[in-house]
Formats: sequence, C-alpha cells, structure tokens
Amino acid sequence: MDRKALSEQIVASSLFSAELMGEVYKPPNLIRGVVDRRKQNEEVASEIFNNAMEKLTVDYLGDTDKFKQALDYISDNPTESLINAITIKETNPKARKVFRFDELKAIGQKMGFKQGDFIKERDKALSVAKGQQGNIELYKHTTERFVGNKPWRVATKWERQRAMRGELKTYYRTSSKSYKVFTLDQTNLKPELHDSFFPDNKIDFNDEAQVHAVRKGLMNYAMSLEDKINANIEKNNLNRSGKYSDRVSEPIAIRIMDDKKLKPGEPGRYEVKDNLRLIRLNANDSPRDLVRTEFKLLAKASADYGAPQNSKINVGDKVRADFEKKAATDEAMINYVLDKRYGLGDEPLSDREWTKRLKAYTQVEKDIRRHSNRIQNIVSGVSSEVDKSVNGLRMNERVIAPQQNLERGISM
Repeated sequence: MDRKALSEQIVASSLFSAELMGEVYKPPNLIRGVVDRRKQNEEVASEIFNNAMEKLTVDYLGDTDKFKQALDYISDNPTESLINAITIKETNPKARKVFRFDELKAIGQKMGFKQGDFIKERDKALSVAKGQQGNIELYKHTTERFVGNKPWRVATKWERQRAMRGELKTYYRTSSKSYKVFTLDQTNLKPELHDSFFPDNKIDFNDEAQVHAVRKGLMNYAMSLEDKINANIEKNNLNRSGKYSDRVSEPIAIRIMDDKKLKPGEPGRYEVKDNLRLIRLNANDSPRDLVRTEFKLLAKASADYGAPQNSKINVGDKVRADFEKKAATDEAMINYVLDKRYGLGDEPLSDREWTKRLKAYTQVEKDIRRHSNRIQNIVSGVSSEVDKSVNGLRMNERVIAPQQNLERGISM
C-alpha cells in the first residue's frame, strides 16, 4: 500500500472512531488552520481594544461632551459596550446603529419588514445593500467554562457529573475576538423607515398601567440580578478541582419594598443587612419619583456587587474606598444612559462633577474592560426587562401589578 492510500485509511479510521464517540474528527492541518485564524482574530481584537482604550483615556475622560456622546449611543443601543461605542463613534460619527451581516435577516423579520420596505422592490428581506463593506470592526470579550479541554456547553452529562465530584478539572478561559459590522445606512432599508429602530421609550408617568409594566420589568431585573450574583457565588465557592472550598459564601437576596413608614419627601434607601440587599422606596412619592428612585437604587445595587468584604483577610479601608469611587462612576454612567432612554427627569451632573467622577478611571486602565462589561451588562439587563414588560403591555398582554410578597422581588 502506498503512502497516500495509507494516509487516507488512517483518516477514515479516525473519522469512524470519532463518529462512534459522538465527536467530529478534524485532521491535524485543519486544527492548525483554525488555531492560527483564532490567534490572528484575537490579535486584531486586542488592537481594537487598545486603540479604544487610548481614545478613552486620552480624549474621552478629559472631554465630558465627547464622553456623553458615547453614552448617548449606548442609550439607543443598550446592548453595546462602552469600548465598542467609542470605536463606532471614532470610525463613523454619524452611525446610529450597527449590525452583523448574519443577524440582519432575523432582525428584519422581528421588526416586521416586508417587500416594499426596501430600496429595491424585488428585495424581500433586510440585508446589506449591494457593494457595501463592513468598515467598522468591533471587539468582544468572552469567558467560557471548560471541563478538561472541552467547553462545558458541549460536555456530556457524564463528564459534568465527574467534574462536579471533583474527578475532572474545571476552569474558566477568557478570550477576545473581533467582528465586522455594517451601519443602518448600509442596509437596503428605505431611509424613511430608519427611525423604526429608535422607538420612543419615554415613560408616561400619568399612565398607571405603563408605570406598573415598568416596575414589573424592574422587579424581573432584580430577580435575574439575584440569580446571577448567586450563580457567581456558587462558582467562587468551588476551588480549581471542582470541590467546595473551606470558606463558603452564602447566597444573597434582593428585595424591593414600598415603605409607607418613610415620611413625605424622605429619600429612598439602599441597605445591606448581612446577605439581604434591601431597596426601600418612599410609598408617598409620585409615580415619577418612585420609578426614578427605583432605577437609581437598582443601579447602585448592581454596581455595588463585587465590593470587597471584610473577612479573615482585611481588605483595608483604602481598597474599599477605591472600589466605591469606581462603583460610583459606573453608577453615574448607568443612570445617565437609563435617564436618557426612559426620560426619568433626573437632574444631570455638572461638567465639573463628571470630570471628578471620570478621574476614578485614569489610574486603572487595566480595569476598563471590567467596568465596560459591568456597565453593558447592567444597562442591557435593565432595558431588556423593562422594554419586554412595556412591549407586552402595548401588545395588549395582561400586565399584573405586583402584589404584597417579600419572599422574592417587590412589595407594593
């Protein structure tokens, strides 16, 4: 048997064995090609991040107007990160919204576009206009759990059980990747329909049903935040071998309460009592003040997560103060974006106060990724739940006003 035939037989045998194991066989040269492309993509992503970081620290942190322009973009696109918002504004200042090529068709179907809504009459789906190229390249940072060398999401039930017993090593791997996007102007959608991507999200505080829908969305966000925090606590309680460590943190609970004991004009409060995170709202407030305070205190509860706690290891007042300064800056950005999106009527910070807040970031460039991700997660989480609840109301779905229940969520 010649060398070529022997090689083909080996590949066929390996493929057959892989199929028996429920896996997809990849020849060594294909694996090398995938690894090389992945490494090249990560290098591009790193360059995108570093360029945006330089713009942020050199231009944006010292120019409040420019910084607020990036936050304005996020208010219209709440799933976008601060780093990508800066990249988009620097590459194309007129861009209002961007899309990946592979998501356009699904977005068009969700928006209800049909034949006749596009520049060319024969087009039937939202897509990129002919001749257009993706000139904006964005950055994405991901964290994935692994069992051995296999991602947790594709691990078998048997492998996951072994990992939970500590028989297989589990760990988290972070990676960065870049991807190209197209602006709304580069699609085949008629220009007069572009505004359909930017609905008026301002809350009508005179509409009792809408106020209830907004608060229901905020309640859902509080419960999802509690679940997310407790999932992270569970993850941190496990050591590298997958077994529980000696020092185990207890799960937390988030509660929202309309407190009738607070006097008229007395502000709402965010209180930490052991493992309870309590948001106390003044039941005597107007609907606008009540909802605005609820937004702000939920932002505070979200930004406060991860604060260093005094335990056997004394973290020191300086570490805690440094965290609180950065958390207050995150909170200010979150409040600005949500106020801009929902018209909460919050009193804006002065340029002097913005400059003071942004100084918290100038010495912590290595933490910008973490803060950017935190702001993105909180803004997208809150807006997703609120929009979902309000849109359900607009589609004549029944929105049930939250009842007295302090076991979980909200009390009204």
